Formats: sequence, structure tokens, C-alpha cells
Amino acid sequence: MRVRNSLGGTPVTFVVARPGKVPPEVAESMRREFREIIRSIMPRFPFFALLLRRMRVVASYGADTAFVTPAGVIVVNPDYYRRLSVRHRISLYLHELMHVASLDFLRSRGRHRGKWNVAADCCINEVLRECGADIPHGWVGAHTVASLIKTTGRDVSPEDVRKMSREEIYSLLPDISGPGPGPGPGPGGEGKDMPIPDLPDDESPQSPEGEVINEGDDVFRNPMNSEELEREIRKMVREAYIASKTAGTLPAALESEINRMLEARVDWRTLLKRIFREWMGTKFRQTWKRPSRKHNSFPGSKKYGVSTVWVLMDTSGSIGQRELEQFLGEIYAIASHVSNIVLYCWDAQAYPPQEIRRRADVRRVKVTGGGGTVIRPVLEKVLPRVRHGDAVVILTDGFIYDVNDETTARKLNELARKVTLPVYCYTGQRLPANISGWVQVRIDFDGNSGSV
Repeated sequence: MRVRNSLGGTPVTFVVARPGKVPPEVAESMRREFREIIRSIMPRFPFFALLLRRMRVVASYGADTAFVTPAGVIVVNPDYYRRLSVRHRISLYLHELMHVASLDFLRSRGRHRGKWNVAADCCINEVLRECGADIPHGWVGAHTVASLIKTTGRDVSPEDVRKMSREEIYSLLPDISGPGPGPGPGPGGEGKDMPIPDLPDDESPQSPEGEVINEGDDVFRNPMNSEELEREIRKMVREAYIASKTAGTLPAALESEINRMLEARVDWRTLLKRIFREWMGTKFRQTWKRPSRKHNSFPGSKKYGVSTVWVLMDTSGSIGQRELEQFLGEIYAIASHVSNIVLYCWDAQAYPPQEIRRRADVRRVKVTGGGGTVIRPVLEKVLPRVRHGDAVVILTDGFIYDVNDETTARKLNELARKVTLPVYCYTGQRLPANISGWVQVRIDFDGNSGSV
């Protein structure tokens, strides 16, 4: 039978959803390869590797090609999988992983499944392509979507599509004949052919029969409602993101996609605490040369270097008293764990640095400012002084006059690359898309929540 592959490719020939159990030798081969894939991508893309090993993956002939169940389980047809090259198998796993991480299988509800699938596939495949993944010819991408949109009379280029969100692409795609959300492939209106969706519908099984390739976390094995599942997946994504940032290996395109994944509100105090806990964890290593003082049967710890936290606190005229108090409160919290903090107050200029060795020093901080909001001068002060292993925390409302300046953007990107942990805390406006590498944390005074 000839069908289009699940990611929007050219027609391929294989048996679709044939009955029967997956042969044990086929399942075992897929398990070995799955573990090898995780090992192979870990050095370059720890974000993908850390998440993929937590996914539940099932081999089943109940899948046409590959899809994600309503419970977030990745299901792969062994026949389809074995027809792919090794590099394309990696791309297949990463593609389905991104559907889970982006919550596309939940966000598709109430939408035409075929159209939403195309929009999501396009965004995912373009991100993977920019990350260096080998995307097979024919999988849905910006060129495919631009061609589909042009049939509606709109002149849209592939470059325009690459800048769009899933929702924007979905709204521009042509109408597809049929009942709307539903299972299986279907021809589009005016002869437009749509791929087999790899996202679930209301009739999709929560846990299809098949051979388990990877057990995954409990969240994918135990039934839970959509809200709980969404919360748990966002937590996984956030943890993998922070670990990847600490390792310093996160492509800009992927980081932008992750930021979109994590737009839901979280408790930002908890988030900041978790970020610094992860960073502090990289400063210690276990060693048997010096056993633990409390338990001789356990290894002790060795501290590597003395890192500095550089805090750049916006004290311009747009910062209110409440924000200043909150900023100082965060510095106080950091001082509970770090004894080497250098604080720069800044508005349109950078004021002299102030050293903070303990929490009591925060009460003696001299807050100077009140002028315009230009960040470049303080960046020029800090850049020559920071080193790998340090952390930089910018506290601001985000309304920075020169943030779109090319030189300022370049210096912010350079600073993010130079240190181990760059954190941008803002109360109003996040960094523009051309500035990458920063863990962005929104501080929302209404309800004490924020987003990363």
C-alpha cells in the first residue's frame, strides 16, 4: 500500500497497521539502537538525549508510521522504522519527542488535526534542521507550507513561514475537506494531499499494544488528566533545559523553541532556586580520595574553583520601588548560597561595582541611578572580567533603550557564551529573538508567578 509518511513525505510502500505481534528479535534490535542513539546525541545535544531517555516508546503495528498517543507515548511502526537510514531514525525519534515536549498532542484538541499536524511538523522539522539533524527529503518544512498557503492566494515565502508560530501557520493553511479533527489521512480541498497525522484524536488509544522499546518515566505509564500530564512534561523540559544551559550546548533555534514550550506560568522563586542549585552542583565533584566526614562508606566532595555571580541590577527611572525591593530580595537569596557576588547598578551608565560576601552586605548596598535605560555600558564593564564557570544575573523591567542595537545584541550574546549560567530576570519585556543563550525568567508580581 502506498501512503504518505507520518511527517509529510513522498509516498512510500510498506504494510500499514498489519496485525500480529512485533517479533522479539526486532524489538530487541530497536531497544539496543534506541540506547545507542541516546549515547550518540548526548555530547552534542544533551537536551534531546535527557528528554528522550525519559520518553515511553512502544513498537506497534497499530501505527501507520509513528505517532504520539493522548498519554504522550511515542508509538513507532517497526516496518516503517527499519526502512529509514540510521540518521533518519534519529530524526524520527527527535521529531516525535518534540511533539511531546511541545505538548502538540494536547494543543491539537479542538483543531483540525491534519492542519495542526502540518503546522507543528513544519516548526519542528525547521528547528531540527537548524540543529543539524538529517531531515529526509519530503518531510514537511517551510517550503511545503509556503506552497500550501500560496494556494489560498497569499504570497508567503519559506523564510516568512520559518518566523511563524504553529498558530500562525495553522490559521493560514487552506481548508481541508472532511469532518475536521479525525483519524487517518485524507485528501485536502482542491486536490491538496495531506500527510498521515502523527498526533492523536479522541479515538486514539492511551497505551497501544506492542513491544516496549523504552519504559520511560512513570508519568507516561500511569493514567492522569491533561493538566497533570502537561505540568509533568513542562517540568521535564525545564530540567533538561537547565542542564543543557549549564553544559553550554544549546543551539539558538532550539532555545527559541524551548522558550515557547515553557511559556506557561511557574513559580519563579522556585525556578530561580532550581537554576542556581543546578549551577552550584557543577562546582562540586565526588571523590573517594577524601571520604565523607559523616559517612566513611560514601565519597566526599571536592570544590572546583571559586566562581563569581555578577548581578547587573537595573536602577533606571522606569524601575519602581517595589521592583527594587524585589531585586534586592533576589540578591539576598543568592547570597545565601554564594559568597562571591559582584553587583553593578546601571541606568544609562554603569556605576562602581559593589562586593557582596554575605547576606548582611545586601542591606548596605548603595542604589544609584534614576536615569535612562541603556545596558551597553555595563556590558562593556563586565565582559572583560567574567570567566567560564561564572554566573550573570540581569535584573530589569526589560524596557531597555538599546536592546535592539546590533552592538548591544552582540555583546549580550557574547556574555551568554562566555559564562556558564546567564540568567535574564525581567518584569515587563523579554529579550528579542536575535539574542540567545539566556535563561529568561519572568517575574510577575500579580500572583508571584513567572515563566522561563
